[in-house]
Amino acid sequence: MALIADVAPEGVFMAVTAKARVLCVEDNHDECDLVRAILDDYEVVCVASIAEARARLSRDRFALILIDEHLPDGSGLDLCKEISKMDAHSPVIIISGDDLITCQEAIDAGAHTFLPKSKPTYVEELPQLAHQLAHSARA
Repeated sequence: MALIADVAPEGVFMAVTAKARVLCVEDNHDECDLVRAILDDYEVVCVASIAEARARLSRDRFALILIDEHLPDGSGLDLCKEISKMDAHSPVIIISGDDLITCQEAIDAGAHTFLPKSKPTYVEELPQLAHQLAHSARA
């Protein structure tokens, strides 16, 4: 985490820790809220479409990108392919309720891994993966 100097009203300097930013491309608002709760050590920015993700990625950097496979304007795997071509620094995790997607498909698209939302350990694995990938990307 980056340290940012801040000045208190009395003129005393305080260190403020900036949270690493995660982009979550997910059209289900409840799922976005769940991701925010699971990754409470991060600043999670949620967008609901590929178009919104492209816009955010064109102006902001993220320590980690989470992408749902089924989005209103296309495939998360296709977006992952685009991201891997334009931003090799931000690791990607494909997340989906679709159990027909394989980890190999996600990796072939440029993701670091695939994490099914239906997996019983999803809530435990997501923060572990986020920590591992986000911190290795910043190193």
